Amino acid sequence: FLKLFEEPPPRVMFIITCRSAMNLLETIRSRAPIYRLSPLPLATVERYIRQHTPAGISLPGGSDLEQLLMAADGSIGKALDLLSPKQSAPILEARQAAMALLDAISAKDERVITALIPYGIRKEDGRATLSRDEVAYKLETLMRAVRDLIAVQRCDPATVPLCFFTDRDQAADCSLHFRLQDLLLLLDAADNALDSISQRNANIRIAICEMAVCAGIL
Repeated sequence: FLKLFEEPPPRVMFIITCRSAMNLLETIRSRAPIYRLSPLPLATVERYIRQHTPAGISLPGGSDLEQLLMAADGSIGKALDLLSPKQSAPILEARQAAMALLDAISAKDERVITALIPYGIRKEDGRATLSRDEVAYKLETLMRAVRDLIAVQRCDPATVPLCFFTDRDQAADCSLHFRLQDLLLLLDAADNALDSISQRNANIRIAICEMAVCAGIL
């Protein structure tokens, strides 16, 4: 393949797309010029979606559309896919779970236990109720929210790129309820839990409980 990639036949061009060039083998990177493309602005994606809504699809109302567009990461194709209820439901649920947990942590009360239920434990007996993929996606969404809170604390809230919050004022207000070191601790604990669940086949309940303990929220 490398020989073919380096010297393709006439009228043949290979185009490789990826989120990061580091995901490619060095032997591939060394043979290809790299063109870096930025995600489309949220407003651009929304304008396209409103003008080209697929037949039979109703756009979500309220803030749901903004949240789905944010989850599309600047991709029009991904945004179109997320318009279907089957695709949008788990995304909205994960975002709601992240905000509920952050609210409970900031309030420092017993709601933390309830807020952890969507991450794979049941209040009744603590047994896992979700698949590994579902829990992993919720942890990834939580990490996006925490990254935003860290970013608005360390940078200018008016200009820093956000990957979870659609409202900059909401992100700035939420960040005021956390110390930076606590956010960094939570981010690291969630990342470890994600690795344990998705890569090391760890028990979901134990991984989530360890996350909560390491983050200092239990």
